[in-house]
Amino acid sequence: MLVSNTKVYNCALYCRLSRDDELQGESNSITNQKEILKQYTKENNLNIYDIYVDDGISGTTFDRPDFNRMIQDIEDKKVNMVIVKDTSRLGRDYISFGEYIEKYFPEHQVRFVSIIDNYDSEIDNGIADTLPFRAVLNDLYARDTSKKVKATKHRNAINGLFNGKFAPYGYMKSPENCHKLIINEEYAPNVRRIFDLYLEGKSSIQIAYIFNEEHIPTPSQTMGQEYRLSPLWKTDTIRRILKNEMYIGNMVQGKQTQINYKLKKPVHNKKEDWIIVPNTHEPIIDKEKFYAVQELLKSRDKTRTKSLNLLLRGLLYCKECGKTLGAGTSHYKNGNYTQIYLHCRTYQSLPKLKLCTPHCMNYTKLENAVISEVQTICRKYLDEKKCRQIIDDNNNNAQNEIELNKEKSNLAKAIGVLDFQIEKLYEDKLKGLINDNDFSRMYEKKVNERDSKTKKLEELNTVKFEKNVVDYEKIIQDFLKKENITAYMLNSLIEKIEINQNKQVTIYYKFADLNTLS
Repeated sequence: MLVSNTKVYNCALYCRLSRDDELQGESNSITNQKEILKQYTKENNLNIYDIYVDDGISGTTFDRPDFNRMIQDIEDKKVNMVIVKDTSRLGRDYISFGEYIEKYFPEHQVRFVSIIDNYDSEIDNGIADTLPFRAVLNDLYARDTSKKVKATKHRNAINGLFNGKFAPYGYMKSPENCHKLIINEEYAPNVRRIFDLYLEGKSSIQIAYIFNEEHIPTPSQTMGQEYRLSPLWKTDTIRRILKNEMYIGNMVQGKQTQINYKLKKPVHNKKEDWIIVPNTHEPIIDKEKFYAVQELLKSRDKTRTKSLNLLLRGLLYCKECGKTLGAGTSHYKNGNYTQIYLHCRTYQSLPKLKLCTPHCMNYTKLENAVISEVQTICRKYLDEKKCRQIIDDNNNNAQNEIELNKEKSNLAKAIGVLDFQIEKLYEDKLKGLINDNDFSRMYEKKVNERDSKTKKLEELNTVKFEKNVVDYEKIIQDFLKKENITAYMLNSLIEKIEINQNKQVTIYYKFADLNTLS
């Protein structure tokens, strides 16, 4: 297949390889793809603008680093021809594939060539008629491969074989069998030390301090992920290790599930749905020590401040770092806490790094002061005319918000129907139920309608209303009576409460009129 050179073409040579493609052998390698593409450009005297490579990325997604870079170069008019080894290199999602081949490339005057498929968008040799069918086959291949991979992983998990990309901290994959875990003698002592320190009475926070002070590599650093995750030990990291049954030789998998082969974001499974196979590898921690730690974790969880019934929960923020303030307790007596104090979570997690300041203050005194201040504002505001006006405004906002949500829901449903209809059009075309002209006309109409509704939905998602307050006047009266003060009442009026390092308190109300009185 030779290309006429009456026009100057600046070519993008695009290569892609997924992990599943690697199984097909050298014929699909990036090196092989490059050689084929370069040979083609040489034979046709074409200019190579750049070579774009996405290695190890599935064709079911079009959100790929170098593919996006290529698209940007097309937008910048640096590229006017795209060449791939075969259509599956461009992508295996036939709907997105069709968008690029039949709409995006023609709109941007980009010539598309698939060498193995003998397809050239500017040569009418009949191949174009079969291209949608090939795209569907590529999509079906991806779907079938995904099912096989998922079934294999499930079977491996049931048989106690490790499926993960990275071994748990303290373990490594066996050089002889990647599904077998063996102890990593370099990091396993750190795991043992975490359990020992916790049993000695150290908290998760204190253990994190120690490890950070000693510059002990974190799990993410041992996996080569410094660019993505924090290089510091955190409380959550310590607790995950303390709770992980993998360290007593049990294989724990199936914590997450991928919805389908096109949606990569996983969902978390309930613990009862995890796949746990005992005694599959050598333990780092003996069971007696592990279960002693679990009991200690449970006992400490019972005294954590989340069990406190605080009226201002979720409203208190640090002025300096913007994080929510935590609550601690002291002087436990006769089944009750006699003192509750606030602290900055950022400071408490890593105090020696001085990322913030303590912000320590008595919670009970603050709560009383806040309630008193809110009541003062309510008294100022209890002018009947102003009160009635805000009630009317909020009722109108509530009705408008109901109508807005209904419109957004209807748009989302309509977009879903259009997606289905567009997909059905491809199927009807492949089956010969509609001709090319009817397909093009109906396809363009459906896509334009979907794009229009999608744009409208995006616009509506930016519309915000002030939150409706139920029986606003009654809430004010309750405050003024100093009776039945609830967290709901405070949350109905207050957006947030900021406390700075000098313990100055600023209350932000949900209604502008209340803020003007404070």
